[in-house]
Amino acid sequence: MQIGTSGHTVIIGAGVIGAAIGQSLVSRGQSVTVVERGLIAAKPGASGASAALLEPLAGAHPELRDTAQRALARLPGLCRDLLADTGIDPQWSRPGSMVLASRERDATWLRTFRMPMFHEIGEPVEWLTGHQARVIEPAIGSHVVGALRIPST
Repeated sequence: MQIGTSGHTVIIGAGVIGAAIGQSLVSRGQSVTVVERGLIAAKPGASGASAALLEPLAGAHPELRDTAQRALARLPGLCRDLLADTGIDPQWSRPGSMVLASRERDATWLRTFRMPMFHEIGEPVEWLTGHQARVIEPAIGSHVVGALRIPST
């Protein structure tokens, strides 16, 4: 196999991140091909289904938290630029998320370790009982005993 030196970049997937990366590279003069099996930033795909959920604030690697927060803070601007430059609106939003606990020991771990992490960075977070979580999201199973709700992720 021969590796080319043309400086051409191929991006697999034209969801919010893939499209934004492509747009950024093109704006710097880079030659880019974006490969997408469907419509750009649409279902079925990671962007349309939230399958590639961007949840850096809840990650297990505190040493990456600052970088993750900066990246997350840049997404609205990237989406605006993508819309302005290409007419493509990725319709990215931060509707919030929940981290579910199906056992009491998981619930204890979330309240003891994860909640303080969010408080440290000033991110609002709340503890929900299993019933409260199901009121917000009826698809949550009856085995869930509690949930950590992060409204802004």
